[in-house]
Amino acid sequence: METSYHREWLQKQVEKADKLLEVYGKEGTADAEIILCCTASALASTLWRRRENDRFDRKRFVEFLVKFSNSNPSIEKISICSLARYFEQKKKDNELNIIIKNFFGSEFNYKEKTSFEYGETGNGLYASALSEIIEPEDIDVAEDKIQTIVPVLKLSEIRKSSYANIIYTDLRSGLIHEYEVSGNLSWFGRARNGDKICYMNFIEFPAENDVQNLAKKHSIKPEEARDALSRTQRRLFFPYTYIKEVVVTSAISLFEYWEATSKFEQPYPLKWWADG
Repeated sequence: METSYHREWLQKQVEKADKLLEVYGKEGTADAEIILCCTASALASTLWRRRENDRFDRKRFVEFLVKFSNSNPSIEKISICSLARYFEQKKKDNELNIIIKNFFGSEFNYKEKTSFEYGETGNGLYASALSEIIEPEDIDVAEDKIQTIVPVLKLSEIRKSSYANIIYTDLRSGLIHEYEVSGNLSWFGRARNGDKICYMNFIEFPAENDVQNLAKKHSIKPEEARDALSRTQRRLFFPYTYIKEVVVTSAISLFEYWEATSKFEQPYPLKWWADG
């Protein structure tokens, strides 16, 4: 099939996204990534048309990236920090402990907090977070590694923490619906490696009523109570260059696929990748 129109259309979308960064710098990143994510959604919906009452936009988007992307690192890679956070939220303590033991060594290393510094910063307090910097290439793994150490897990659970799924749920959906990435992602990277996927160390402060209650209960200063209740978190950062690579390589591979077939629309997969 002829794809020259689609190739020209893709080029225009990428040029618009790039132009936003050229003109507005980092402030244009959100809008640029929205354009790229909408480009991916448009191509995925052309490949697998929506049927009445079907709700599979996430699965279709993820399927498109997994099937066609040639990005490095792989879009199928599993974010260990995201997976651990998922186990925490679901209160899967056994699974969480296995992940901590295999990838962090100990609970202390997983939850470690450096000493706090207190002072005025506007209307709030500031504090340092996790002292150790963890790089995705040193900890994130393929799904078969997770299956080996936590065999009770379903593939659908593991794949919730894949880069492909995170791009949809935390980046794409966050930007489109709320104009910001979700609390599971960082909106910025490191100053010296702004184009590199990385984990950024964050600290989440507790509700002030919880701080006051703990301080009163144990007769300690509010600062000490806040320190005890604060949680540390490593959030994944996807640079614009990676999102662009993922979408562009997926699109080009799709065009090559279309050129070898007789129609744009294709049958649904027997099982969506996201479903395991």
